[in-house]
Amino acid sequence: MSEPAARSTVYSVHTAAGGATVHDLIATVPLQAKGLKSGHGTVSWTPVPAADMPPAPHWPPAGSSPIVVVLDSGVKPHTWLPQDTNPSFCLEPPVGSSVDLPKPDTAPHTGEFHGYWGHATFLAGLIRLTAPDAQVMSVKLMNDDGTLSEDDLASALDWLIQWTADGHVVDVVLMAFGRRKEPGEDNPASLVWQFGELGRNGVTIVASAGNAGVDTETIPACLAADPHLPVVSVGAGTSAENREPYSNYGPWVREWRIGTVISLMPLTRGLDSHGNGFAQWSGTSFSAAIVAGELAHARAAARAAGSRP
Repeated sequence: MSEPAARSTVYSVHTAAGGATVHDLIATVPLQAKGLKSGHGTVSWTPVPAADMPPAPHWPPAGSSPIVVVLDSGVKPHTWLPQDTNPSFCLEPPVGSSVDLPKPDTAPHTGEFHGYWGHATFLAGLIRLTAPDAQVMSVKLMNDDGTLSEDDLASALDWLIQWTADGHVVDVVLMAFGRRKEPGEDNPASLVWQFGELGRNGVTIVASAGNAGVDTETIPACLAADPHLPVVSVGAGTSAENREPYSNYGPWVREWRIGTVISLMPLTRGLDSHGNGFAQWSGTSFSAAIVAGELAHARAAARAAGSRP
């Protein structure tokens, strides 16, 4: 069966993560990222002291690490994420691969850090807390404004299909973004095919439901309604009846987790922290990151018990 051609459209983190549900920092407050100051724009997170973050889990893990692929803004260095270790916490696609950071990270050179520059790092912190034995493979598809193209997403998924078909292990793919499904629109044939192939290679897709506070379906999360696809959709709240007001909802949303959380932020207020900060942020993408970590941790436990390759 040949792969259907992908349509050209745009996915946005504004639809599926973060947004106007949290306090925006004032644009004129000096911000710092890895030692660089930035006063450009606002960011939709609230800085918190390091004491508000739980202690970092022990590293390295004892057994084989599950792999969570984060298709997002690119995980940035942070002292809370082990780097100079064997193994390191954060992986990147092999040099020369079709998804070798297709979106350059210009912020450290220009000093302009837009609102979603630290989004993937925030997700990585939640995965680290929930699955202390997991590694994250960071694939930078998203611009700092929280948007990514369907073409780049299709290329990344094609690469993952081949990567896993060649025997490399990927346990979970986190997609903390989405777009509204238009009235009468079918599920995108390209995504249905790609998700099916990844499922056959042992991969689970975790997708955030979106933050519009409506029951309108969000792509790719709504593909969880197809029982033949390995997709888990996640909303913010403890249940559909006790959801956060901003969370999308409906029978296509299968899991619910807390959405207002504290995690890592490589962008901070003040001049004394070198960008290794912490923040509180709200959004269904953070609920999805927690579920991604839970699934990865369960995979590690299953492997340790000898019940899963």
